[in-house]
Amino acid sequence: MRGPTIPDALNLLGVIELRASHPAEGVALIQRAISIRPAAEYHLNLGRALVLTGRYEEAAAAYRKCVELNPLPFEANCALGDALLDLDEARAAAVVFQRCMAQRSQSMVGITGLGSALLQAGEFDQAMEKCEEAIRIKPDWPAPHCNRGVILRLRDDFENGWPEFEWRWQMPSMQADPQIHGKATLGRRRTERPKDSPPFRGRHRRHAEFSPLHPPRRRARRQGVFSLPPGLLSVLRNTESVERVLGPGEPNPEFDVYCPMMSLPAIFRATEATIPPQSR
Repeated sequence: MRGPTIPDALNLLGVIELRASHPAEGVALIQRAISIRPAAEYHLNLGRALVLTGRYEEAAAAYRKCVELNPLPFEANCALGDALLDLDEARAAAVVFQRCMAQRSQSMVGITGLGSALLQAGEFDQAMEKCEEAIRIKPDWPAPHCNRGVILRLRDDFENGWPEFEWRWQMPSMQADPQIHGKATLGRRRTERPKDSPPFRGRHRRHAEFSPLHPPRRRARRQGVFSLPPGLLSVLRNTESVERVLGPGEPNPEFDVYCPMMSLPAIFRATEATIPPQSR
């Protein structure tokens, strides 16, 4: 049996595969639909499927084709802007998100996307304006807070920048992964403590992020166990005060405290004066 040959059916089957976390199968089905009838909607869905498979350049091409076939869909322009950001094409992404805002001036996706594009392009003042605009419209929207934290840190305002950067744990990309999100929650809960409480004892467990802070070299009993992706294993493997470095899939040893590495500066209230020169 050859399977369905009606393009709408193929497209819908492809979307079902995406929702079932089978993006490769979804790509194949939607591509079959496009081969029969290259509708704008099919190209939009194809772009979404290609993003899930990590094929960002092809995704951007699919979104461009969707916009070419039908310039009006707001969702297609937003998706194209996101794909261009993934490809580090900040200027092109800014143009697309400006087009989104022309369609819906109060759209958080458009405002935040434009802010991210301006940040990526190094236009920090304009990016900050978009962050502030987005936060005024929807104070609990995480992306502009996260972008604002990056800008503040680049301006050496660490006191305000690091706490803003903690909003990254509310981003959909973080919450979509229950393993990462669960660890992040555990890390915050177990590392927050009253100012007058005794210092941490024993081992520290840290999340697989990269931090500009070197591990503490004083009080050797506070040795750390680091969990890192393959590309960073060699960075800390021979570092003083690091008891052990874990690669992907290695079981966790017993530990007293778990903390994402990029949250350490916020917890330590790191400033330019307290970060060692070799860590900058």
